[in-house]
Amino acid sequence: MLEMVDPVVSALRFLQSDANNHNNISKIHYTALNQAVIDSGQPQIGYKEFVARWNDPEDPIHNFVDDFDGENITLKTNQGMEKEMPQEPGTDVMDRTAKAATKRAENNPLEA
Repeated sequence: MLEMVDPVVSALRFLQSDANNHNNISKIHYTALNQAVIDSGQPQIGYKEFVARWNDPEDPIHNFVDDFDGENITLKTNQGMEKEMPQEPGTDVMDRTAKAATKRAENNPLEA
């Protein structure tokens, strides 16, 4: 059985992927999403239909949309997720590398 592809979800997936590939936090206007749907050969999505989908917490668009303010759509992107996730002190790569080098220098002063 052939599964129907949701043109809005497909467009959001494409826009999210594009934002992730360019390492951006992506905030787009509703009309840009609508244009992406049209560009994919699908009929446009009505504004009221998008709002209804946004208001339905079970709708799959929530897998791709972080926020909708009535005009602008903020996509969930890797960049946005990194900014939202609190980072524990000493967990970034530079901190760990510096600590390892310091420890190595303390243990083997001739190698430093």
